[in-house]
Amino acid sequence: MINAKRTACVPSPGSPVPFPFLIFSIILCLLVLGSYIKDKFFTKIYSNLIALLSFQEMLIYLLMMAYAGANGIWGAFVLSLIAVIMLMTANIIFYLYYKKEILQDEVFVKW
Repeated sequence: MINAKRTACVPSPGSPVPFPFLIFSIILCLLVLGSYIKDKFFTKIYSNLIALLSFQEMLIYLLMMAYAGANGIWGAFVLSLIAVIMLMTANIIFYLYYKKEILQDEVFVKW
């Protein structure tokens, strides 16, 4: 809702949380921090953060694309579609690289 002076938007009562993914990301970061505090030797901070936060990324891009398409915001829709395609392409390239380079290491595969 626009305020009385028509200078800002004010959330109406019962409106959804404005940044649910940001709040969820902060909770996940606190979870990793708690794990690090409990066991400093075995907790890999960067690996855990990447693993926990990256699963949200595709969902966020798909929701942006769906919202933009439903509201006819075609510039945002195209940019979101490009982001989804780039993310999927990067994941496929990483998988092929991992399969070709990393899995050829006999010690790693045995381990």
